[in-house]
Amino acid sequence: MIGRDATPDAARTFITANSVHKTDAEFRKGEHAAKLIAYAKGKSAEPAHMECSTRSNLLQHVLNEMGYRTRKVAIFDTDTNMESHTLLDVWNATARRWETQDADFGIWWQDLKGNRVSLADYAQKPDKIVPCSAKGCDWSHAKRLEQYLDIISITDKATGERYAIYTTRADLRRIYTKGNKRGLFCEVEAKRCTDGFTRAQ
Repeated sequence: MIGRDATPDAARTFITANSVHKTDAEFRKGEHAAKLIAYAKGKSAEPAHMECSTRSNLLQHVLNEMGYRTRKVAIFDTDTNMESHTLLDVWNATARRWETQDADFGIWWQDLKGNRVSLADYAQKPDKIVPCSAKGCDWSHAKRLEQYLDIISITDKATGERYAIYTTRADLRRIYTKGNKRGLFCEVEAKRCTDGFTRAQ
């Protein structure tokens, strides 16, 4: 593989292995990184309680500290009231492309030739990619996520860029409710559309 760097995989695997997807009272106490490290060192019997966003945030922090460029990716299911999932894109400087890491599901994506890819670049054509884990490559690892590929939000803190793209599966007429806001996607998620809302290719 061109430019295969094992560090992002190792960081993702470490976070996934030492945390569990739970949004309970323990999760709401915070201090996720400290609890994850305590569990990894054997000082706690319970893995850190986290979810997709906190796992992605921690992975982003770790990789940024190591000098990697990253951007946050959020995917939305428009058949629901914006059910979503958060992932992280990591820039592969050698291959010159974004590659998605999912610390929640413990997976990455690749095209049918075996090249790592960004889920955002293939949201319109999920049949051209496959999610992979240490157990192999198959959509069974993340079947639910296929339904979230309606709207894709990109947040790149390094450039200050925030935009969203939509696929042909997106219901752009759907009215959503978020807190005291009610309206179309870009009305209730205005920040995500700051730099545009365009159709995926």
